[in-house]
Amino acid sequence: MNLKLGNEYSKQGLYDRAIKEYRKIDKLNPLYKQAEFNIRLIEKTKHYSIGLPQDTIDTKATIPISNIDSDIDKSKIFDFFKSKLSDICPLLTIVIPCFNASNFIENTLKNIILAKSIPLEIIVVDDGSTDNTLEILQKFSKKYSNIKVLSQTNSGAGIARNKAIKQCKGLYTFFLDADDEIDIAELSKAIFYAMTHGLDLVFLPYQILYVEKSKIDSMYPNDCEIFKTSHSKTSQALLQNSAMNLTGFPWNRLILTELLNRHQIKFGDTVVHNDILFHWHSICSSERLGFWYEVVCTHKKFQSGTLSSLKDHNRLSVFDAILQIYEKLKNNVIFQQNIDMYNDISEKIIQWDRKILLPEIIEEFDLRHKSYLDKKSMESNIKYIQHNNVQNKNKLVSVVTVTRNILGEDNISRNQNLKYFQKMLNSVMQQSYGRDNIEHIVIDGASTDGTKELLDSYFKRGIIDKFISEPDSGIYNAMNKGVKHAIGQYIIFLNAQDYLAHNAIVSLISHMRKTESSYCFGNSITVDNNDFPIGKHDGDMNRVFFGMPYCHQALICNADIFKQVAFPENLKITTWGFALALYLSGLKYSYVPDTIAFFRSGGLSTSEKTRQTYYGELKHLRMYIASKILNISYELYVDMRSMSQDLQSIPFRKIQSAIEKISALKKTNKISVDFLAKFICLFYMKHID
Repeated sequence: MNLKLGNEYSKQGLYDRAIKEYRKIDKLNPLYKQAEFNIRLIEKTKHYSIGLPQDTIDTKATIPISNIDSDIDKSKIFDFFKSKLSDICPLLTIVIPCFNASNFIENTLKNIILAKSIPLEIIVVDDGSTDNTLEILQKFSKKYSNIKVLSQTNSGAGIARNKAIKQCKGLYTFFLDADDEIDIAELSKAIFYAMTHGLDLVFLPYQILYVEKSKIDSMYPNDCEIFKTSHSKTSQALLQNSAMNLTGFPWNRLILTELLNRHQIKFGDTVVHNDILFHWHSICSSERLGFWYEVVCTHKKFQSGTLSSLKDHNRLSVFDAILQIYEKLKNNVIFQQNIDMYNDISEKIIQWDRKILLPEIIEEFDLRHKSYLDKKSMESNIKYIQHNNVQNKNKLVSVVTVTRNILGEDNISRNQNLKYFQKMLNSVMQQSYGRDNIEHIVIDGASTDGTKELLDSYFKRGIIDKFISEPDSGIYNAMNKGVKHAIGQYIIFLNAQDYLAHNAIVSLISHMRKTESSYCFGNSITVDNNDFPIGKHDGDMNRVFFGMPYCHQALICNADIFKQVAFPENLKITTWGFALALYLSGLKYSYVPDTIAFFRSGGLSTSEKTRQTYYGELKHLRMYIASKILNISYELYVDMRSMSQDLQSIPFRKIQSAIEKISALKKTNKISVDFLAKFICLFYMKHID
């Protein structure tokens, strides 16, 4: 309502009122990004006069928001962009396994294709049908370029979905049963919600249609209660806990395709319950999950002919399905933290299966149950012993700080710089992680202004643990030296005038361990000389090909990664080269949405003295990325970078030309799919409607 009202005020030229309405929209609202964008447009309008009351503005002379720049029509851009996006990189892949689905697969596909939606692809896997399902699918595939058909001998829905996962190109993936119905418009909204909030897993409400009774019910009571209370969960741990208790349907969630591939998330290969492995693995691998609030899928239930109606020996595979979860995730930290819940839910599934069995199967089922419990008990005892042997090891974190003549020559700058340096030291000493678990190393570049003597005094007082003072060839040569001297399991690089948030290390370490990642980054805040916030840099790996995805002060690395990656010493100012090399190494990363560090304005990257060098390094990296990594022209790279940042800075005709070039490159597989996915995600997050 606030967005619509704000738009109405904007059209009337009542800009103050429009901004007031836009600012009522909460940051968690999916429309927040659009509201922020509209505010920026208003502030650029020539007719917006802060000094004049709104009633004095001639509304006849004002220009509607959408026409502020006649060369830039946002809706025109989006229509063109969407028309090409399916060829470039779809936002969504819908996976549908089929077995003898000729009675309903045609309607299912038509409903998806005919719906006005975001660009998507559909992958349908025929699971050895004996009717004319495959023939129907092939007709659709010939008519619609975004439908891909795969086939296999009859192996089950789980294996069929796994076959499709290898082919998924969409940013997000959704699994649909062949006879179910989907609200594409609502799913599109959920995707935009996921993108704007950086979610890799979103749970979606569903409803159930009892076909023979023509009756629609809401979700199962337990699932209803979880969705109702999800808004009150204040941490990822609580959200994960709630999600684990949901029914493990594949069609009640939207998952980031990169998450599927990075963690090799699969379905089980059993006849029944092949989706519970996917359920647990997707939750335990998620770094940031959320809940949508409108029904997306209508699941159809028939009185007969479904897997849930099986009452014979096929039910015995429930034990294999449950053990597959344990075997796959027994070393996962999040899974281990919720092992009791896994055991409780598994037992409920087993008891539910037992109730519907044919009488002659029960005795065999009970024997399998006992065997399953014995095996699980043995595994748990072994895991407990291993956990106790390692839980107190590898806690040490090395903080590396690089210095060179940090005090300055005059008394005023010396006093100020000393104050900043002490604030940095205090932020390390007062970490909630515990000073005894931190090693603070300072690498000094042979300072001549008293810095070396100051460091010596701090070392003798135990404020820092180690310092080396010797000539170096630059800040990144010094950082690489710091790695060699560090003995911690984890390493953080903190500049002399920057400082950490109180819970920074706890936040990074706990998230890194939960996700089993090699490095983890968060958000940082830019402050002025009085520690007043003047900007922020939220971590976002989607930016890695266009700029620094995070501040290095908000990054923690496992020490082992430096066996593969080092700071490039040919660069003197930007750490983008290191961040890019780290990403291209393929090591697993994670992001924690917390403030980790405070970055003081006026450092090397923001100083007047080094600005030209800094800009030169950035251009060198951009040209290298375009030609050597992405294999595209520098002109196209610059246009794509501009499109991902501000549509107002580039004419539509240039946008049109760039998208045509991207589409042509994609058709010949001459452009990185990973790069395209990140570009499209940035584009939509920046300009989302």
